[in-house]
Amino acid sequence: MYTFEPHHQPGLYWTTKEKDHIRQELRIVGEATLPSVPNYQCFSDSPSVFDDKVIVLAREGGSTGRIVGFVSCVLLPIDGFDTIIHTGLTCVLPEKQRQGLQSRLHTSLHKLLCTVYPQGIWFTSVSSSISSLVGISLKTANVFPSPDVAQAQETHQRIAKDISLRHRAALNIDDDVMFDCDRFVFYSSPDSLWYRDPKDKGHHHRNVAYNNYYMTLLSQVPGSEVLQVGFMDPALYVKVGNTSKKIGHASTAHSILAYITGFQALLSKSRSMFPSVDGFWQGLRGLRTWYYMRQR
Repeated sequence: MYTFEPHHQPGLYWTTKEKDHIRQELRIVGEATLPSVPNYQCFSDSPSVFDDKVIVLAREGGSTGRIVGFVSCVLLPIDGFDTIIHTGLTCVLPEKQRQGLQSRLHTSLHKLLCTVYPQGIWFTSVSSSISSLVGISLKTANVFPSPDVAQAQETHQRIAKDISLRHRAALNIDDDVMFDCDRFVFYSSPDSLWYRDPKDKGHHHRNVAYNNYYMTLLSQVPGSEVLQVGFMDPALYVKVGNTSKKIGHASTAHSILAYITGFQALLSKSRSMFPSVDGFWQGLRGLRTWYYMRQR
């Protein structure tokens, strides 16, 4: 049994003790999953590391169980937009892999984003994994580059340009890595921590046509990574979500927690204008704690 905890900008409501403890647990998962753990994203030692994150934690058992996997995304300010989300980092302990945890983490993330952003939100993702690139293209809307969107639109171009100019650190991409602004490809290095050989069929998707499309993009320069820009549409998610219920992702408990977290996110935007909101904020923290305990 696993418990999934959705959090939107938890740095605004976690205590310092909670932040330190969870960061330590996340690093344990990262050390077991990655060749090395960089000082970036949710692994960063910055005091504000969780302020701009959207995280789903997978715990073994109830709310106090150890963290066995997580997905961590970053909210990024883009010129001309309120915010976009970079889909970021997913890690699952090796002994817990091949149990559908990664899919359930992503489904929980989508449910949370649909709650907090009911009108949808633009996103970015960077990967050299064919299966990841294909999966994102099939489950989200208006993705470039993809077989369904032959030409980048103005919105795609604006987001990609700002990402390349101002937000490389959030993607763990060095400043000297060349970005192809027509193909949306970072010509990186095969020594990259996240690199996946596109020829490795273990990282391919079942959709052969989409595999071939991204193989062509990644074969130009060894070590390349594709920057995808697209839109997370709640209406599309409903269709995808209905077909994914077979893995048992959509529990009532998770739905309630997602709505509590979504309401917390809305309150976080209002705190500067309405200081009295702090009382409600503390109440919601208590409600979350009570509900976690009820699920044990």
